[in-house]
Amino acid sequence: MSVDAKARELLLDADPRAIADWRAADPAHDEAMRDAQLTWSALGRTSYARDGRWRLEAGRRAPRWAMPAAMAASIAVVAVIAPQVFARPDQSVRTAIAQTGAVSLPGGERIYVGARSRVDVRARTATLKDGEAFFDASSGPLTVVAKGAVIRASGAKFNVRCTPDGLQIAVLEGRVQVLTRTWPLAAPTPAADLSTGRQLRIEGAQVATAGPVSGDPAGWRKGRLLYADAPLREVVADANRYSAHPIRLASRDIGDRRVTVSFRTTAVDELIANLDAGLPVKAQREADGDIVLEGDSAPN
Repeated sequence: MSVDAKARELLLDADPRAIADWRAADPAHDEAMRDAQLTWSALGRTSYARDGRWRLEAGRRAPRWAMPAAMAASIAVVAVIAPQVFARPDQSVRTAIAQTGAVSLPGGERIYVGARSRVDVRARTATLKDGEAFFDASSGPLTVVAKGAVIRASGAKFNVRCTPDGLQIAVLEGRVQVLTRTWPLAAPTPAADLSTGRQLRIEGAQVATAGPVSGDPAGWRKGRLLYADAPLREVVADANRYSAHPIRLASRDIGDRRVTVSFRTTAVDELIANLDAGLPVKAQREADGDIVLEGDSAPN
């Protein structure tokens, strides 16, 4: 049994002494327990948890499906993060699978570029072409353009992630202004002001209401991704930036399913093996090595 699975089992047993003893036995146990507690905490803030379904499913202990061990072992995952790509201002950074990058800005701050992402930088204006990036504008103004949105910040630290349907902006420190366009050639107009601990989702021309940051939006910088009540298609899109063999969804309906899950960027097989037990999903490996997630087309 993996340490992550053991941590979840101990949480279900809810024995404080057993949890404390197991955490003290190994630093890896303590880290796994913190991740498990964070995931359960995030799950508790979702509608899925509030209606009590998780209690029935957690009580079963075993997931409804399990990927064979041979399949999990055969998923080609880049287990060692490739060396970072560094660039000077007025250059582009394009990262490969499981590779991160950074750009130094005038003033000493940096833009940290996620895996399989691209950022073009000109002085203190950055364009996120694809993927995600963490922006440090702690000592001066910075403008970020991404998927038609314009983000203006000064004295702020924030993460911007391209999703399959749009954009997610999360502020970890300071304040940013978000502007959007109603059509590609229109002038951007103010859409939202975000402060520390707030995030905003943009889907097409629609701007969702700002809400609290869930999990750690910049957790990819520490090698861990956490999702709370997120569409499965977003989780898969991010996981594909760390996996040599793509994970594909058999249908859009499957991608609409909501999931709360955490996994390491160096072990995407954790995602496949540990998807929420409430999702009737199974993994199939194709001849070309791709992993296809199939399941019931009826949404929860």
